[in-house]
Amino acid sequence: MFINRLRIKFFWVIGCAFVLPLSALVSDNTLPIKVSSESASLDLKQGVAMYSGHVKVVQGNRLLQGDTLTIQRGSDGQIYSFVAMGHPATTQDLPNIGSSIVHGQAQMIYYYPGRALVEYVNQAHFDQGGNIFEGDLITYNLNTQVVSSPKTARDQRVTTIILPAYNQQKQNKESHS
Repeated sequence: MFINRLRIKFFWVIGCAFVLPLSALVSDNTLPIKVSSESASLDLKQGVAMYSGHVKVVQGNRLLQGDTLTIQRGSDGQIYSFVAMGHPATTQDLPNIGSSIVHGQAQMIYYYPGRALVEYVNQAHFDQGGNIFEGDLITYNLNTQVVSSPKTARDQRVTTIILPAYNQQKQNKESHS
């Protein structure tokens, strides 16, 4: 009886060791947001924070960098949007354990946490494991991991580079080494 209880506790502890790291990625939205920059100003009444000079935002596995950043909060205190501008502004995210790191860049990046949506605008580039999207506007849904590039007013073409499965597996192994 004692041995069976000990086994159950052992497997529960081992199971938690594998489950907790997986849930850490899902809970990035609940982690504190750290913003570093050369200057900052905050308008508490309007719910707007503005940062400039080598701005870096870190939340869990997510990274957002740009020359400037504006954060807009709603009246409920929730963050409505992050708007980063740069030459280029960049993002980095690890959507799942075992998946490739997602890299994005554009002149402007709009991130809407409540909608789990990132928009890359003007000279947009998105890369996950060597699969690349380039265009004037690229959207990325963090929950569904769907990347799209709708037709824009300027009729910019969209370029997509898709790696064959062999190259994708090789790229994933190299990025985790």
